[in-house]
Amino acid sequence: MKAENKIYIKIITAFMTCLIFIISNLITAFADEQSDNRTVKAGIFCFDGYHMKDENGSLTGYGIEFLDLVSEYSHLNFQYTGYDRAWGEMLTMLENGEIDVVTSARKTSERQESFAFSYPIGRNNTILSVRLDNSQLHGSDYKTYDGMVIGQLTGSSQNQSLAEFAEEKGFSYLIKEYNDADVLTAALQDGEVDAILSSDLRKAENEKTLDIIAEDNFYAIVRKDDKELLDEINYAIEQMDMNEGDWKNVLFYRYYGPVFSSELTFTEREKEYIRKIVSGEKKITVTALGDREPYSYVENGELKGILPDYFAYVMELAGLPYEIVTPKDKEDYYNIASTNSVDVVIDRLSSIPVMEEASYPGFNTDIYMTTGVARVIRQDFAGDIKKVAVSDSQSKALIVKELYGDVEFLSYPTREAAMQAVLDRKVDAAYVYAYAAQLFVNNDKTNSLYYSIENNMNVDFRMYVRNSTDHELITILNK
Repeated sequence: MKAENKIYIKIITAFMTCLIFIISNLITAFADEQSDNRTVKAGIFCFDGYHMKDENGSLTGYGIEFLDLVSEYSHLNFQYTGYDRAWGEMLTMLENGEIDVVTSARKTSERQESFAFSYPIGRNNTILSVRLDNSQLHGSDYKTYDGMVIGQLTGSSQNQSLAEFAEEKGFSYLIKEYNDADVLTAALQDGEVDAILSSDLRKAENEKTLDIIAEDNFYAIVRKDDKELLDEINYAIEQMDMNEGDWKNVLFYRYYGPVFSSELTFTEREKEYIRKIVSGEKKITVTALGDREPYSYVENGELKGILPDYFAYVMELAGLPYEIVTPKDKEDYYNIASTNSVDVVIDRLSSIPVMEEASYPGFNTDIYMTTGVARVIRQDFAGDIKKVAVSDSQSKALIVKELYGDVEFLSYPTREAAMQAVLDRKVDAAYVYAYAAQLFVNNDKTNSLYYSIENNMNVDFRMYVRNSTDHELITILNK
């Protein structure tokens, strides 16, 4: 009797499980029907930093967060599938209708024949990387590249880019080929090669970028006949560009920012320099422009913002105290920065070329932050952009490349004043740093403006160290 009871219990349990499964699917289908949501299958392939699964089955990564954001801003619900499949298999699955979308695709003429591409969802660079402690190879100094040993993956499409780059820049190199990406990165750390060729869509540990060989966007792709899905994804990307700030760079640094050793290694000279700074025998003074809120700005006589906070963190890691010189205004900042009145300018925008008999030469650190550029326009604006507001300290070079026809530039004392000119209908648009746009638009009580991140505009920040300062400071900052 007890055995029969156990059988009945198993039958009832199995029946209830099936019933719950059926009801759950019916509820999901009914909910989608009522809300106009569409459930689509997204192909995810194992890709470090992009699609990752932990021991509990939880998914994380750039691609997962991207699709989560798309879902928030659209009528799409994503089912993830194919984690154990390779990237090449994803394209076949997409063609066969096993999945509806896959991301991280570069544009090629062959792919464009079969698939439709979304708006760009990120940048993918082919790079040369060296060990963090490499002091022999210097970015853009191609004489130092000559004869170096470069590791690359066998059969990678990036290898041709290296050959073309080396021919253009005029340096020779030796190649060592590897079949596995992990073995390639280990070869760099073990000193088997001087540099490795790879994509920047990977987590770089104890490395730094020597040079960017090629740049390209990557996209989400769908079947060509699935216009409805493509339109919904593009709608979501437009909303993300307006409401999620500089989301592409945020995701990139979250999942592909460099990883450093838990302990920094300093040379004996660097240690002695640090000792002198800590003891007060020497000091370090720094400054930054005070009108780039929220990047760097002056509040109650104190320099604040993203850049000063980042510099404080760097100096804490190095164990170096310092003094901030807060500029009174923009003119004072340029006077301080151009006459080397301080040791470090923490917001140098680009590498300044070395000129003959330069009065105040110095050193630029490696790039430590990249920010997007946003276009701010009125909600009711339609037509071609003819008048653009820029701040006095702003370069027009990036903007000119993205605009067509005759454009008039009107200069304003600050980025905030430039955006106010848009609000006041004096100009059609303003181009400013991403978080400056986000801050201004979110604080606009009239709700008359919106901003969008420009896909091909980025600004790189470096630090500048004057050459009369102990040169150990530049190597410490780069570490």
